[in-house]
Order: sequence, then structure tokens, then C-alpha cells
Amino acid sequence: MVCWYATLQRQHLPDRVVVSLVKQWLAQMRQGNTEADQHFQRLKRLTDLDTLLSSLLPSTPSARYEPASASASASTDRINHSALT
Repeated sequence: MVCWYATLQRQHLPDRVVVSLVKQWLAQMRQGNTEADQHFQRLKRLTDLDTLLSSLLPSTPSARYEPASASASASTDRINHSALT
């Protein structure tokens, strides 16, 4: 849910602002949640949005966060490839 929120916010806000919003959300969640507190303590010094979001997800390959720019370039590559064939 946090990744979805961040992706939505980064469409209109600079990444540094979105990082602050995600950290603020985690800080509020940690009030009664041990897991959120552990995440916040681990992530509170990160400043790069993609790194922060990747660090929130489990380390399974299917759950990895893919930055918007990477998925957009993959789509462009598929379109360019199909136009060539």
C-alpha cells in the first residue's frame, strides 16, 4: 500500500517530498505497531525514493519494487521492438 501511495504521489511531487511523506506515514504507524517501528528504524536515514520503497518489500523476486522509469522504458523497448519486426 505504501508503494502504491508513493507511486501515486511521485506523479505530482518531487521524490524528496514523497520520501518525507512515506517516512511520516511510517512514523505514525509505528505508534502501536512493532513491525512498522522496525521498518522506520531501518529506513529513517534513506533519502532515495526507489531505495526506500525497495527496502520495504520482501526480498522475494516476485515482490520487488520496479521504479516507474524502469517499467516505462521496458514498455518503450517493447513498442520499439514490435515496430521493427
